[in-house]
Amino acid sequence: MRELADGLAAMATNRITRAVAIFMTIISVGEGMMSSLFAVWVTRALHADSASMGWMLSAQAVGGMAGSLAGTWAARRFRPVSLGCLAMALFGLGDLVIFNYPRWHTALWPVIALFFGIGVPAGAGYPALLTLFQLQVPDRLRGRLFAVLAVGQAAAGMLGAI
Repeated sequence: MRELADGLAAMATNRITRAVAIFMTIISVGEGMMSSLFAVWVTRALHADSASMGWMLSAQAVGGMAGSLAGTWAARRFRPVSLGCLAMALFGLGDLVIFNYPRWHTALWPVIALFFGIGVPAGAGYPALLTLFQLQVPDRLRGRLFAVLAVGQAAAGMLGAI
């Protein structure tokens, strides 16, 4: 517990680590919701089956790999703040389109393409944010701050699932 308290104290003194931790904790609430309700959304909103769900998740994973590769290129050209903010904004907009898509249509291929599409900014944005977080942390406190981040994300994910 002492190490976690040290991490919280260090985070309180750095606005960038605090901002990244708050942002990642908030989006973890949404990830918790998605984890617990995704199958329901696929079957009820899209009227699809488990194979379709597998295609969507696979498309997002392939998009994430493409985004990670693109992110290595972009990381040399953009600051982590700019790259992370842009990527997460695109990710959020993509999620907004995806989860409203059943209002307009239920065809499967466009939603699979959208899942690939949100994988790209996620694959570029998460590493950019973690890089930004890591660059702000002294070596001796890095594990403690990452522990605070992990605990916050886990708690927020459970809250979202509830």
